[in-house]
Amino acid sequence: MWQRFALLGMMGVLLVLPPLVLYLDGSNKSIDYSVTERSGVAPSEAAMRLLQRVQQHRGLSAAFVTTGQLANQRSAKAEEVGRALAEVETLLKGEHRATAKVLAQVRNDWQALQARVASRSLNTADSYQGHTALCEVLLLLLEGVADRYGLALDPDADSYYLMRGVLFDLPQLSESTGQLRARGAGILASKQIDIDGRAAMYGLLAKERLAIDSATRSFLKSYDGNAAVERKLGTAVASAMRMAQEVSDLARGKVLADTIDYPSSDYIAFTTRAIDTQFEAAYAGLGELGALIDDRVARQRQTRNLMGASVAVIALLAGLIGWAISRHLIRQLGGEPAYVNAVLLKVAEGDLTQHIALAARDKDSMARSLKLMVERLADTVGRVREAADGISEAASQTSATAQSLSQSSSEQAAGVEQTSASVEQMTASVQQNSANAKVTAEIAGDAASKAQAGGGAVAETAAAMQQIARKIVIIDDIAYQTNLLALNAAIEAAARGNTARDLRWWRPRCASWPNAARWRRRKSARRRTPASAWPNRRARCCRKSCRPSARRQGWCRRSAPLRTNRAPASARSTRPWGSSASRPRPTPPRPSSWRQPPRN
Repeated sequence: MWQRFALLGMMGVLLVLPPLVLYLDGSNKSIDYSVTERSGVAPSEAAMRLLQRVQQHRGLSAAFVTTGQLANQRSAKAEEVGRALAEVETLLKGEHRATAKVLAQVRNDWQALQARVASRSLNTADSYQGHTALCEVLLLLLEGVADRYGLALDPDADSYYLMRGVLFDLPQLSESTGQLRARGAGILASKQIDIDGRAAMYGLLAKERLAIDSATRSFLKSYDGNAAVERKLGTAVASAMRMAQEVSDLARGKVLADTIDYPSSDYIAFTTRAIDTQFEAAYAGLGELGALIDDRVARQRQTRNLMGASVAVIALLAGLIGWAISRHLIRQLGGEPAYVNAVLLKVAEGDLTQHIALAARDKDSMARSLKLMVERLADTVGRVREAADGISEAASQTSATAQSLSQSSSEQAAGVEQTSASVEQMTASVQQNSANAKVTAEIAGDAASKAQAGGGAVAETAAAMQQIARKIVIIDDIAYQTNLLALNAAIEAAARGNTARDLRWWRPRCASWPNAARWRRRKSARRRTPASAWPNRRARCCRKSCRPSARRQGWCRRSAPLRTNRAPASARSTRPWGSSASRPRPTPPRPSSWRQPPRN
């Protein structure tokens, strides 16, 4: 799991890294450019000091060349110019097309000019022109310094216009003021001015006016870009602009006056103070420019570091979040996804015996739920197997019971077949009795014909016919009772499942055939007897006709009347098995004296 998140993190790093590298490269370039700009402030200040020293040397040289005065001051100023030039050369060492050629020209021009001034081999006009030309070259040197160190291409509005006002406009203004000082000092010293001098003074005043306006616009634009610049430089710049305007007014009022009576020393002192004010404002502007560049470098570095740190922190947070997410997912799953997937595959294949490893404090993970599910499934499967075994055993018992029932059914079928055979035998007996009845009927017909033929034995024949009729009734009754007994025996045998044993022989009502015949002859007379007197008559008949031995053995007992006192078959079949009323009675042996009477 964590490998996948690590791969996603690497992909995110690859997506963020190119723009981050480009940003860091651009930021570093901007920082390097700003650092380069900052390194150009010191050479610019040195070049500006050199310009200031040359301008001061120009004023002193004018007096020295004309009258030979101020020789010591001029010599000291010349030494200052030399030291300033050496400092500039030290700061601008190295070949660069923007400064190397101009710097060499400055050295050459200064050495030639200083030698001529020291020997006083030139007049005031030549000294003025030589110094002015050298100042123009120094202005070009300042521009070259700005180009070399990238100050002219500053990206911020406040620092760019401040650089322009400090390195271009204020030096130009100081040069214009210096020219006014030199030209006006000469005119005031000679107490006269010609038309050419007047024209030159007007040209310098116009140049002074343009320099003041240009410097004012540059500083105002810088103020608009950064109000803090105005708070720091507003007073010094305003003082420089005011004094430059006062110098212009003084030159117009005193130098170009019809009567020239203004002291030259006062004019030089005032203009020198104005130029010093301008250079003070320029130096303050250079300091503020350096501070602005330093602030920009600090901001750029802070932004770069903040961006890099932000990306690093975001990457770290992304890594921590990925780690937390992967850990949370693994904790929810209960293990690595591959392990949980393998466990699920084994469960799907039916393996419920596998061991699922869990963490020590795992209480709600998917693997724990899976383990509980597997355990419950295994328990359920075990119960199902036990139930299946029980069902199989019950099925075996059911099969055995079915086989036993089938065997019992077979036995019952055999008993039914035996009962059917017995019934068929009874039916055959009934048919035989019917045949005997037919024979008897034939005999009766023969007897009737004989009676008709005999005519003499009508009474005996009539008695015989009555006897035959009684026999037929008896036979019919016997057949009916036999059928009922056979049906009852078959039903009871089917109910008890033992048919052959219960088919007993139906004993005649009396043991001897003569007694039975005698009983049948009395039957017709007994029919006229009330039904309530039949049992007593039968008992008396049995006691009279049966032998004492038969009565003692009990096999010649009179049974209940068949038609009136016998219980129905349904009542007899409901008796419990094994009771004395439902047990089969032993069949008594037939008496040896019993014989079937011969047919008549």
